[in-house]
Amino acid sequence: MKFSEHIYDDILNKAIEDFEESHELMLCIKLIKYLFESKAKTLNHITYNSFKTALKLAYDEESDAKLVKVTAYLSSNRLPLLDMKFQYIDEYITEPIPLEDSVVHDALNDNIFYHPDTGEYVKEFRQNIYPYFLRSGLLKKIHE
Repeated sequence: MKFSEHIYDDILNKAIEDFEESHELMLCIKLIKYLFESKAKTLNHITYNSFKTALKLAYDEESDAKLVKVTAYLSSNRLPLLDMKFQYIDEYITEPIPLEDSVVHDALNDNIFYHPDTGEYVKEFRQNIYPYFLRSGLLKKIHE
């Protein structure tokens, strides 16, 4: 049995154990299967919309809530297949600006955020900070 087959079974079993009979279990299994596909080797800068498109999920609040919960789980220490990162997007920039985790943490705790390019105070910053995902070290190793 190959390393990735063995770890795939372990990961699925852990997800089944953790989610039990919840509504998120099927989505979690679907996302794990997707991440183990060979085409996932090239994934980089994955957004919620990327996952929705790849998994053919509905664009509604229920699907959004499930996806947020499942991606949080898959980027946790419990099952670290993804690394969650953050980016700043507003109507004045052409490309998202990656943010350090500590900057986002401080902004959310202190409720103060300064534009990463201009240094200007941004009052309603929460609507401009978006998560994205990278393949974790574990997932990269699985893809080798």
